[in-house]
Amino acid sequence: WAFDLETTSLDPRTAELAGLSFSLRMESAVYVPLRAPETERCLPETQVLEALRPLFEDSANRKIGQNLKFDAGVLRAKGIRVAGMHFDTLVASYLRTPGGRNLGLDALAMKYLGVKTIPLTDLIGKGKDQISFDAVPLEAAVRYACEDADITLRLHKLFAPQIAEHDLESLYADVEVPLIHVLANVERRGVRVDLELLARLSEEF
Repeated sequence: WAFDLETTSLDPRTAELAGLSFSLRMESAVYVPLRAPETERCLPETQVLEALRPLFEDSANRKIGQNLKFDAGVLRAKGIRVAGMHFDTLVASYLRTPGGRNLGLDALAMKYLGVKTIPLTDLIGKGKDQISFDAVPLEAAVRYACEDADITLRLHKLFAPQIAEHDLESLYADVEVPLIHVLANVERRGVRVDLELLARLSEEF
């Protein structure tokens, strides 16, 4: 199944969850709201995450996502270690067209599915008037989030056979997918830096 997270920030370490969307079959999806404007009904985050924990942490339960590194990082900050990251449409699209510049879901949906998706800026605005996703009215949030999960599942159905056709399965499974976990851990924990060496290199360069 495909899933997508809606968050209040692009920093996985500090982002709060506004909701989660899931798609189990194409052109169908559901949204679980956790944060929304005060007049909207939401579910308690702790209860929802504990209910979903067995699914997310089960390696035999294969997950599909767009930029799984971010989603895994957000859930890791909530105490959930995502296992079974089966297919990342962002990584797959890069393998199909190395050097491709725009790998965002909106661009991939238009390029490969001919679908014009709802721009995030339609919901949250931009610039000084931008709002957080948890301030988006629930009706609009549902449409946007469910579309994300559905498009991700549809891209998987398109990309997966192409990865096999171009003999990229080993590269994808043995290198790219494990790297998702490595990079997510690096972003969460940071890296040790030799400041003296960097200073010397700075002078040399």
